[in-house]
Amino acid sequence: MNYALAFLLLLFPLVIFHEMGHFLVAKLFGIRVTKFAFGFGRELFRFHFKGTDYRWNLIPLGGYVDLMGEVSVIGKIPEDPAHFYNRPKWVRFLVMVMGPLFNLILAFLLYWFIFAQPQRVVVIQDNPLTVGFVVESSPEYRAGLRPGDKILTINGVEIGTFDKAFQELVLLPKKEALLEVERDGLPVEVKYVVPASEKDGVGEISFSPGIYMVVDEVVSGSPAETAGLEAGDIILEAEGQKLFYSGLHNMLSEVIDKKAGDGVSLTLNRQGQTLQTEVTPEPSEEGKLLIGVRLMFDYESRDPSWGEAARLGWSEFKTSSTMIFRAIRLLTKGDLPVKSLSGPIELGRVAKEQLERGWINFLGLMALLSLNLGIFNLIPIPVLDGGEIFVLLIEGVTRREFSLQTKFNIKIVGFLLLLGLMAVILVSDALKLFS
Repeated sequence: MNYALAFLLLLFPLVIFHEMGHFLVAKLFGIRVTKFAFGFGRELFRFHFKGTDYRWNLIPLGGYVDLMGEVSVIGKIPEDPAHFYNRPKWVRFLVMVMGPLFNLILAFLLYWFIFAQPQRVVVIQDNPLTVGFVVESSPEYRAGLRPGDKILTINGVEIGTFDKAFQELVLLPKKEALLEVERDGLPVEVKYVVPASEKDGVGEISFSPGIYMVVDEVVSGSPAETAGLEAGDIILEAEGQKLFYSGLHNMLSEVIDKKAGDGVSLTLNRQGQTLQTEVTPEPSEEGKLLIGVRLMFDYESRDPSWGEAARLGWSEFKTSSTMIFRAIRLLTKGDLPVKSLSGPIELGRVAKEQLERGWINFLGLMALLSLNLGIFNLIPIPVLDGGEIFVLLIEGVTRREFSLQTKFNIKIVGFLLLLGLMAVILVSDALKLFS
């Protein structure tokens, strides 16, 4: 599957759901809807049903419902009680706000559905967050962060989970981070400047959360079997060094290689009991020192009820919303670069990757993007829903109606600003692709 098709599969439901919010409320209050379109530009095909043209246009970067009709052509509001501008302000407000609200509702429903699926969940050592693998060349490691450290706060913000730590650090590119850490019961401070990703400019993280390393299988006749290891054992330490699972680095192999064939002392957890043993690795045919185990991450199987899934989905909804609002604030202040935004090229690439990993991953991306669209469309930028809502609120407070020409001028300014932003994002997308 190519990027364009993956992008279309991602965007189409979000646009249709958004425009359906405007459409349904408009129809409910008897407002004339002349067009319901997916995409912009040249019309590819259409059909007419009950007073509305349903269209598919050439450029699939959004959609619209046309509530204005011939207003832009004749330059005045027609004497039509079903016209949008002839309806009460509170009705127009509901029509405009319902599009973003439908995106927010869709995001929650998708999160709810995702968490309701039976799945294997990686067990992360949270509350407080335990650090797993740390890249030795990273600023975190040079500042003193080590596997097994428990991160209590980042710049004074309490950290209970890896997701929370990620949210704090990813929004601190080229900024100082002060980590209050607990190590073996003692307080430690780790201070460093968070590096910015060359690709998208957000803060980079070079440590993973603490995930226990579990013995999945013991090879018959191997050193591990001789030492008494069993499937299900959690390897806590090797030679006194805390061990955690990492998909990129085998921390146990690193300790074994350093011992150069000597016996390696292991600390195990077997069904809640702590055990000590020593294993002497043997060289393989390729000369690699092995003890004869297959390792995997610690996980638990979950089949949550719909009620529990709703609670988890709502929690994810709130967490993601908070991060989006913070990112928008940092963007407006200039603390996050524009290249941290993603356009159609980057979204197509990510959509393809997530779809290849499975539908649940793809739906998770769709939920996050729907949440972004809902929030972004509420920002008071002319030509977006938020701009129209803002104008309605001003008119309601001042008890006066802006002239039609003023409203058009506001939309034109907003359209030009949005066009400029899209051009910058497209250039940034292209640079990311080639990088």
